[in-house]
Amino acid sequence: MSSLRAWWACLVLSTCAATACGGASEPAPRPPITEANVGAAPSASALVVADAATAPKNEGPNPVTADDPTRGSPNAPVTLVMFGDFECPFSAKAAKTLEGLEQRYGSERLRIVFKHNPLPFHKGAPMLHEASVSAFRAGGNEAFWAYFDSMFLDGGLTDPAELRQERAIGAASQASPELEKRWSTPTSAAAAEKVASDMANGKTVGVRGTPTFFINGRFLSGSQEASKFEAIIDNELATAERSRAGKDWYALRTAENLRNAPPPPTPTKPPEPPPPDLVVYNVPLGKSPSRGPANALVTIVMFGDFECLYSQRSIATLDALRKRYASDVRIVFKHHPLPFHKKAGPAHQLAQEIFVKKGNDAFWKAHDTLFENRATLDEATLTRVATEAGLAAPAALAAVKAEKHKRVIEDDVSLADGLDAGSTPQFFINGRRLIGSQPIEKFAELIDQRLAEARAIEKNGTPTGQVYAEIMKTAKTPELERTQPPAIPAGAPSRGPKNAPVTIQVFASHECRFCKTLVTELLPEMEKQFPGKLRIVWRNLPLPHQKSAPRAAVAALEVRKAKGDAAFWKMTEALLAATDLGTDTLASAAAKLGLPAETFAATVEASTFHKVVEADMATAKSLRLGSTPTMFVNDLLVVGAKAPPLRRAIRQALSAAPRK
Repeated sequence: MSSLRAWWACLVLSTCAATACGGASEPAPRPPITEANVGAAPSASALVVADAATAPKNEGPNPVTADDPTRGSPNAPVTLVMFGDFECPFSAKAAKTLEGLEQRYGSERLRIVFKHNPLPFHKGAPMLHEASVSAFRAGGNEAFWAYFDSMFLDGGLTDPAELRQERAIGAASQASPELEKRWSTPTSAAAAEKVASDMANGKTVGVRGTPTFFINGRFLSGSQEASKFEAIIDNELATAERSRAGKDWYALRTAENLRNAPPPPTPTKPPEPPPPDLVVYNVPLGKSPSRGPANALVTIVMFGDFECLYSQRSIATLDALRKRYASDVRIVFKHHPLPFHKKAGPAHQLAQEIFVKKGNDAFWKAHDTLFENRATLDEATLTRVATEAGLAAPAALAAVKAEKHKRVIEDDVSLADGLDAGSTPQFFINGRRLIGSQPIEKFAELIDQRLAEARAIEKNGTPTGQVYAEIMKTAKTPELERTQPPAIPAGAPSRGPKNAPVTIQVFASHECRFCKTLVTELLPEMEKQFPGKLRIVWRNLPLPHQKSAPRAAVAALEVRKAKGDAAFWKMTEALLAATDLGTDTLASAAAKLGLPAETFAATVEASTFHKVVEADMATAKSLRLGSTPTMFVNDLLVVGAKAPPLRRAIRQALSAAPRK
């Protein structure tokens, strides 16, 4: 049974609303609120991340303890608790909605809490949830939410559970350096106990499927439109403001809302099966390695990772397809080393070096050998592959170490990102998507369909060798959403030509580690890749919990006033690298740029730039920006410090910019 049919079968086995997995035909009534089910203080095992002194207490009938992953301030007037299942497509859809809500309301007004509710017919879900508990306990909130994002936001929901777990643990390790130090095993009795505890708690408050939400205790079931969430959140914010919400607000509101809530509606019918992805995507071939006739009517583009087990498994299938469709199919390879596969990067660098130096045939021999040795890919393996390709191994390994082909590989990754191809392997068969290491019959079914369509195009007069290009003319090119950028205030710090075709407004904070990555690594990289094309403008967005950030922003603006834009960027880099942003740090950094250290604190205190920072913050609030860094690339919105989406936005902006 295909993964899509298995997914549909699991939904048919349950009676559930069209927006949620699971559900019982007769939901149990909500339990009365009693002293017995008002949340007790967390146990000692629950306090592995938070300090016992700060652990929440008496959080009502749907308690949030120190053993629950949270995102947002514990003092936020609205708490949204999500009961989710990592194998539930509706939970994944809802996660994207939550991402938008967080950006709209910000961390000081909205807290997100995750509770585990793996459904019995999702066989891989328990292990995925237990691993997330272990990641949270070892690496804290940063590790868990990276795991969560990998599960729900990075695609590959139908991939095998083991692969998804591997990807998510890798993402969690990158997000939290503590994880690898404290990590023991993904699954354990203690982790299973936490999952079971969440499920039991969910049952007492009426959870019968996923996703289920409680917004200050107010019940909302399924993957609803954002407006449904916003209506409840706005109402709760207004109530909190009227009531001057203070200590124990969440417990009080939850108890009241659950007490007054009607029972959830009874599901009436199972959902419709998900429609197949019929979109034909524009997948440019560029100068990528290809295998098979250049004039083949069907082109299969593979995004693969040399360290990925499922990419490796697909190679035998592709070989069999080339034999079955000898004159009609060609394979094109695109690099997609996943970030948590530490040995994949060097392997892809070597494969590209062989392609450049020795040509197409040598690349495919190396491709096969690298996949055969997927489990090792150590220096000895790379040396052997380089030698067999006819390269001098020391020079080849030097090219690998220097990441000589970083640009080509990142271009492929950026293309994958634009196509929402976050997992490997993914295939595009004359533009139609196929995810994962599928049975050969699944490929053949789609190839036969695309081959018939290609023959019809050929029959209408398109030369055989140009059929793929003809298909791509009307294929979908995914684009980032456009939005109206804010006006740039006079005197905003900037660098790059004022008449550059692309302006990047960076809303950032001097107390944000992701902003450090952006300013010290990604922006310089983009300026090298697009010389003379970018103007970068700094906008201040110190977040509410970053108490030192507003003064740091003022300090950097004072340096700019005295020494110019170049000094501002040096000051910004220094502050982003600092471990604290106290008065002495600000004065020391300013002194290195020629300002008097002894009077700098007084200069900052009396500065008129406090109002400039406040104005930037007001602009960000009006735009509902709630995280840093957030960028406007001309009129394209990019959130976070990742190279592929930023590069993609720059290219899209350049393609739309008027030619001079």
